[in-house]
Amino acid sequence: YAMLKRNFEFVNEFEILEKSNFKETENVEYFGIKESKNDTLREQVYVLYYENEKDFAVKLYTNSSDEIIIALKNEGINFEEIYNNIDKKTKNYKGIREFGELDVLKIPNLNINLLREYQEFAGKPFKIKNGSLVEIEKALQAIHMTLNNVGGVIKTEAQARSEKSEIIFEVGEPRTFSFDTDFVIFFKESNKDIPYFAASIEDIKLFGQK
Repeated sequence: YAMLKRNFEFVNEFEILEKSNFKETENVEYFGIKESKNDTLREQVYVLYYENEKDFAVKLYTNSSDEIIIALKNEGINFEEIYNNIDKKTKNYKGIREFGELDVLKIPNLNINLLREYQEFAGKPFKIKNGSLVEIEKALQAIHMTLNNVGGVIKTEAQARSEKSEIIFEVGEPRTFSFDTDFVIFFKESNKDIPYFAASIEDIKLFGQK
C-alpha cells in the first residue's frame, strides 16, 4: 500500500472566467487571467514557451514547493517522453518568459475521483524481500484531484494484494494561453527534476465538468 497526498494554494486567487467550451463540451468552468495589470497575479505564471496559440506551456507557482506545469500540445507516446520534450522546448525557447499585461490565461476547473483496477497485473508473479515468489491477486489505484482558481488537492492511493502478503509498491504581442482542448498537466516539487503526478486531459466530462 502506498499513498501520496498534496494540498496547495495559490498565493493570489486567479480570476473566475466566463464559462465556455472545451472542445465540443459547453458551459465548462474556467479560471485564469484576463488582461491584467496585477503584477502579483501575473508573477504566479511563468511562460515555459509559446510557439503559437496551439503550442505552448506555462508553469504555475503555489504557496509551497509545488509547481504545476501545463502544456497544450502533447508530443510523445508516454508521460516521460512528453515531459522531456516540454523540458527541451523550454530550454530552447528564446521568447518572453514573463506573463504580460495583455496576455490571457484560461484553465478549466478539474475535479476527478477515479478508481482503477489494473487487471494486466493480476496473476503476475514477483519476488519479495525474503526471496519468496508471490502472485498479485488484485492491483487497485484511487485518484482524487482538484484544481481551481484557489489551488488544489492531489491524493492517490495504490494497493496490490497477493496471496501471501501486502506490499508497497517585458511586454510583447498579446498571447492567449487557452487550455480549451487536449492538454497534459504535471505536478512537481520545485527542487525535484521529475514530477510526482501527471494527467492527460482529453475528455473534460471525466473531470467534474458537464
